[in-house]
This record gives sequence, C-alpha cells and structure tokens, in this order.
Amino acid sequence: MKIFKKIKRFFVENFKIIYPHERKFIRKFISEINPSNALIVEANDFHNETLPSYADYFNKIGCKCDILITPKALKNNVFFNIDNSFYNKISCARHNVIYKILSLKEIKKYKYILVASDEITLLRKKFSNLENLQDKNVVLVEHDLNTINKEIKEKYKFCCLCEHKNPNYTNNVVNPHYFGKVNITAKNDTTSFIAVGRVQQGRMDYGQIYKSLKEINKKETKNFNIVFAGVEVDKIDPKIASANYFKYIYSPNFKELYNEVEKSDFILMPFNLSQHKKYLTHVTTGQMQLSLGFLKPIIINEEFADVYSLNDNNAIIYKGANLDEAIIRAINMSKEDYEQMQRNIKKLKDEIFEKSCTNFYNLFTK
Repeated sequence: MKIFKKIKRFFVENFKIIYPHERKFIRKFISEINPSNALIVEANDFHNETLPSYADYFNKIGCKCDILITPKALKNNVFFNIDNSFYNKISCARHNVIYKILSLKEIKKYKYILVASDEITLLRKKFSNLENLQDKNVVLVEHDLNTINKEIKEKYKFCCLCEHKNPNYTNNVVNPHYFGKVNITAKNDTTSFIAVGRVQQGRMDYGQIYKSLKEINKKETKNFNIVFAGVEVDKIDPKIASANYFKYIYSPNFKELYNEVEKSDFILMPFNLSQHKKYLTHVTTGQMQLSLGFLKPIIINEEFADVYSLNDNNAIIYKGANLDEAIIRAINMSKEDYEQMQRNIKKLKDEIFEKSCTNFYNLFTK
C-alpha cells in the first residue's frame, strides 16, 4: 500500500495531473478574486512561518490579502494566533495546482501578488519561469541569494530575507519576524535552551552541542534544560537523549513550537565555518527570525555574528568550539542583564522592521 501511494504521488506531482475537483477549485478561486486584495502564495510545505509577517507588511500598506498554501501547511496552522483582520481568506491546494493557478492570466486581477518561495522544491519548478509573473505588482521571495540570476534581476521583482552584507540587495530585504500574538518572557530560574530545525549536521552542528553538554556535565552544572524541536533526525547521542534535562519534540506544529520558544531563554545556533558557510554568504537561518520575534538571545559562533548584526550586547557569542563556555555564561546571566539584552534585541528588531517596511512599500508601489 505504501509503495502504491509513493508511485501515485510521483505521477500526480511530476506529470501535472489535476483532478476534476481541483479544476473546479481553480475556477472558483479565480472567480472570487477581489481586485483590491493582495495574494500571498507558498507552494511548499515549509517556509510558512514567514507568512504572518508578509500579511502584516501588506496590512501596513493598507491592503488585505488572500493566502494560498498547501494542505499540510494548512494543517500546521501558522495563523493560529493571528487576528483574522490581517487576511481575507486562507485556501489550500496541492503544489502543482498552485503552480497552475499562478500560470493563469486571470491571477493578475489581484492588486499585488507575493510568492513566498520562488522555487517549489518537490516539483523542481520555479515561479520565475512563468512569464505571467513578470509584472510590476508581483514580488518573488528568494531564500538563496545564489539563485538570483541575471534573468530574475532583469525581469522580476524580488525580495530576500537578509542581504548578507551585500550592498546589491540592501533595498530588497524584507525580513519576516512577526509571529502573531506572542508572550515576551523574563529569564527562567532554570535556564532553558532551544534548538530549532532539522537535527542534521548539514543544518546545525549538533555534535558540538553534545560535546558541550558532556563538558558541562563534568562541571556538575544542573540548573538548565534543553529542547530540540525538529523534523528530521540524525542519531541523537543516547546519553544525552536519556538525560533528565533533555527534551526532543518531533515535527511540532506552529502552536507547539512557539509555545516551546516562549518558554525558552536562549536559542542555540551552533554553526561552524566548515559545514555551514552558506549561512554566512547566501542563505538565512530561521533561528534569527525567532530571536527577533520572541526577543530570545541567540548563542552563536563569532564567525557568523556580524552578518546578522549580532554582538555582545544582543547575543551570546563564542569563539571556536567553546560552546560549553557560552552556555555556562547564559546560565549564569542575571535576570537584569537578560532583560537589557532583550531591549537590545528589540532595538535591532525595530531597525530591521523599519527597513523592511520601506523596502516592501517600494517594491510594490514603485
């Protein structure tokens, strides 16, 4: 049965099969377009954490929006704590159905269109291949600066999450760090750390976390806990996994994830230059958006700090493999110093938000 489902999915996704009920959905979707509204589209099952921010940016320029996402994304419910005045409606369809909708000329009845990810990873297709979207009222979000080729620069409007100190993209940065109504919390008596994302070496140096925890255990430091929240798991050190300070949450929905982030004090982002250089030059980490949105200090290697405008005033920065020392510094930080660090993060957040608002307005209105 599982093999049959995989074969069926392959044919459906790769050969553009659209069922009769989906054709009916397409006709209905097109017929209900309100020309005064904007459309936000995310055709992947991921990157949906960015959508409330884009809805907020549209709200700031006085435009309500429709949202079109995949069924899996709808189930994960990223809008669970968002005032519905931010948007008109949320619809869902399979990846290839969304691609079909955006290929139709009628889609340009919308006042504005924001495509939250240019590439549909599952289909290996890019919306920047659709001439239909070469329009002054359409903006594509590029999550990887290396994918912004000459054709995209010349024929499409685009934005990115971070310019990575590249002056060519300063006016294209629209950073999504709004997560709805969240609780900004003080430092816990028992310091809590969280690492979010895929539990894989290519995404984060989890081996460095394990080594650091072993060093901390040798020093008999006990007043802390750590949460891994991820979707794909490499082997977790069994001694760490069984420790009473460790918790792993597999594939949390957004409500579960944000609840854990709210309860945490620090976000672990243990990158190293040999494995994670892309986060230094052309790809942005979602951990940074969480830090801004929830005012949680990041623990980060000094090699990566500057590109995200992080310093000793708004983050815990360590050198080399000294993550254990950074974790101990975080544990020992006073509540007063923690509150000051949150104020510094808020200042950075406001600066990024102001720049993003200006860029967003200019991209759609000029």
